[in-house]
Amino acid sequence: MSNKKSDYWQNKVSLWLHDPVCKVFDIPHHEEIASKIAELLYQTIPDKDNYQAADCIASSLTRTLLPNSKDGGCIDFSDNTQIVHPLVKKVLPVDLPEVDIKKLCSEIEDLLKKDLGLNKTYEEMQGIPENEKPLNACFNYKDSPEDWAKSLFSYLFFAFPKRLRNENVGNLSAIWDILPADTRMPDHPLWHHLGLVSAIGSSLSEDSNSQIDMAVFSITPVQDFIAKARKLRDYWTGSVLLSYLAFSGIACVMDELGADHIVYPSLHNQPLVNDWLVKNCKINEKFLSETGDLKDLLAKTKGIAAFPNKFIFLCPHDKVKDLNEKITKTVKSKWIEISSGVKEYIQKQTSAGEKFLELWNIQIEDFWNFSWASAKLAELSDKKKIEKLVSGDVVKKEFEVLNSFSKQYSMKNVRLYTSTHSLVQSVLAAGKTKPSFIRRPQNGIKCPLCGEREVLNDFRFAGTTSAKEYSKNVDDFWNRISENDKDNKNIRKNEKLCAVCAVKRFLPIVSKKYSKDFILQEVFKAYENFPSTTEMAATSYMKNLSGKIAINSKEYNDILSYLHNEDNYDEDTTDTEKIIKDAEKDFGIKFTNKDKYYAVLLMDGDKMGDLINGETLEAKWKDVIHEDLAAKIENGTVKASVLKDYFDKKRTLNPALHAMISDSLNNFARFGVQPAVKNAGGRLIYAGGDDVCAVLPLNTAAECAKKIAESYTMSFAEYTEKDGAVEIDKLNYSMQKVGYHLGHGAKGISLSGAIVIAHHKEPLREVVQDAHKVLDSIAKEKTGRNAIAIRLKKRSGGDRDFSCKWNEENIFDSGKTVLKSFMNICDAAKSEEISTSLLYKLQNMEDFFEPMLDCTDDNKNKIVQILKYELSHSGIKIKENKLNNYSRDLAGICFKKEKNEKLVYNFEAAVIANFLQGISFEGAAE
Repeated sequence: MSNKKSDYWQNKVSLWLHDPVCKVFDIPHHEEIASKIAELLYQTIPDKDNYQAADCIASSLTRTLLPNSKDGGCIDFSDNTQIVHPLVKKVLPVDLPEVDIKKLCSEIEDLLKKDLGLNKTYEEMQGIPENEKPLNACFNYKDSPEDWAKSLFSYLFFAFPKRLRNENVGNLSAIWDILPADTRMPDHPLWHHLGLVSAIGSSLSEDSNSQIDMAVFSITPVQDFIAKARKLRDYWTGSVLLSYLAFSGIACVMDELGADHIVYPSLHNQPLVNDWLVKNCKINEKFLSETGDLKDLLAKTKGIAAFPNKFIFLCPHDKVKDLNEKITKTVKSKWIEISSGVKEYIQKQTSAGEKFLELWNIQIEDFWNFSWASAKLAELSDKKKIEKLVSGDVVKKEFEVLNSFSKQYSMKNVRLYTSTHSLVQSVLAAGKTKPSFIRRPQNGIKCPLCGEREVLNDFRFAGTTSAKEYSKNVDDFWNRISENDKDNKNIRKNEKLCAVCAVKRFLPIVSKKYSKDFILQEVFKAYENFPSTTEMAATSYMKNLSGKIAINSKEYNDILSYLHNEDNYDEDTTDTEKIIKDAEKDFGIKFTNKDKYYAVLLMDGDKMGDLINGETLEAKWKDVIHEDLAAKIENGTVKASVLKDYFDKKRTLNPALHAMISDSLNNFARFGVQPAVKNAGGRLIYAGGDDVCAVLPLNTAAECAKKIAESYTMSFAEYTEKDGAVEIDKLNYSMQKVGYHLGHGAKGISLSGAIVIAHHKEPLREVVQDAHKVLDSIAKEKTGRNAIAIRLKKRSGGDRDFSCKWNEENIFDSGKTVLKSFMNICDAAKSEEISTSLLYKLQNMEDFFEPMLDCTDDNKNKIVQILKYELSHSGIKIKENKLNNYSRDLAGICFKKEKNEKLVYNFEAAVIANFLQGISFEGAAE
């Protein structure tokens, strides 16, 4: 890598400080306020000529240039204060307290002095305890101005917004989270604008031709690494490890260029990032922490695999090749370093020698594929070049819009974000069709989990002796591991693994060997408590049991082990059997067949690629402009003829939108997904971007999925520990923390889910593969996205499926959704208001309903009347009002109208509802 300029970080800080954080409250004097704050921090604001290019590029990318104060375009933030959603048509009114700008500036300065130790000398700081030291205790800004500036930038980028909110500076509290960068177009926070200007400005200054590249880096394979697992803990470990490797690459960019250069994913409220900042940038941990309830909530998200396998960043063109090579080298070395702990563990258990090491190194070094692509941030003059490489209306629209705006406003330094993004994604995708290397061949016995690589062994003469001798050596090798590991129960008898699968299996226990600098060490501390499929299936049973009988941890685990292996136990009475039999005799607590089933929940954003590429944006230009300014433009008070012409056209994609999507997905994972899964008694495997995977007890899976889907499509949310994300229609300054979510109302913003109900002994990898098939083939393709699909995968009788859109109307009962009707039938089966035999009887009535499959009102009434008759003659007396409701509920879940106006009969919906009777749709955690 080429050396950075000696004042790189000082320049970056100065660029970031060009706008004060309180700019919207005093726009006429904002430059004066910015200079004063910069001086306080021992920095200087660069000459306007030096930062204006970066500011203009950032502005043209995110909002174009809007009518200025000379043209009457100024909007007073204190009057009709509002935030608008950048993706959907949604206005969030803000209950703004009275702001005294002088007092506000004074409070901001006081906070900086306190946090950064600006009121004390460097020498005075040395006697302060480590956990109380401000930033100034780490670096002497006089002797090490670059070190000071690097640490200062990390504080400003990550901690400062949080500190302003948590310290309630200016009595603004949660308003600091989404304080807009521009009152005229209040659709993106000031923090995004400041970071974009500093990233662009420092890139321009570092490149010999002032050229900025957009780069994308990818790590693959993903599902081949994560999903090929036997134990739930393997699945989770693989997810966490892949997320950590992606973070290691991101950390390279953060260290070399700064966190502001990362376009996607969001880095805020990420425990891995916070730990890295504490260790590498000397940021006081308390500056990065939340307060009150949110502190506990975020502490519980440390085990979330939140980083996707791909990230995008801005980079000086001169450095893009070297930096991507450094990222590749760093991630690969981190993988080898982490896996070496498992290698040493196995060597210790087996006394393995050279053959083992050779096999290990081949499998570990050959596994990951790293790819990257980059392109210059395109300009208007690049139109013909871009159109040759990237097709589509989105690109043409961007050229048209920005060309029109640039002519009216004499915009300079215009860059085309959508076109560049489409280009680098296309180049990356094209490169993946050509493998960068060919894996070395694998002979011998294949690993039963991945089915690709040879199981680990230490047989030096493989290929030159008999298969029997080779097989015996492999057995002996793994028997030694199994014998030495019997207390940890990581390897069952006769189980054998390759190097990659062994890393997933053993990493949690060997992570203890790493120093405290190993960021994942704390994440893996609770690995022993990660539930098995048996424990997840038996959740309700074990809860009832422990509620009636005092059970210690050993007895608890013994009971689970017994339940897992009950088919293999002999008739001899054991202490564990006695506990189980006494519970059934004294309290009626019985381990039923249903207690052997659990749920895998898989969820995925619909057409996320289209949203990321700007193809499904719903917001129009008029939607994202302050309503007062829009009214002035429409009535001619403010002259902006070109902008007015585009009022009813969809806005263009920009980096602020990408940042907002990234922040929304991060908020969704931490404040939407995690609390929903926890309250449902489940365990989150991963929540990276729009992908979610969790394991859950049967009785809470459907409600958990529904809550997650609702969180995904909120527009604005407040966060609390108890409820996680709660949608808001007004921002009150008394709120603790708020944030953007993706918003509802847009055609392309929805989440689909798949629930596979499986026996606890069903091979996990097959269940996960099934969940992917159900999600892709049934929820998305067959049901048309924005849907939930449920598969009952019983050990006998074959698979049964039910699916519906989240808000699909029951055509037999207007105003009620199909999902609500499904829940009603589950509850009715539990309360024995519907006969179990009737629900199974429906599968024999397919021929009976055949003549009624034309979707007419007459046929629909006949179907309801038939079901009503069957319900009333099923041996259970049902009140008339419930009889009417249940007959319409049954009809709604068993009959679906197709596009050809024909009804399709699916009796399996009733069978699944019967199996799930007792499902807890309200108060799932109780």
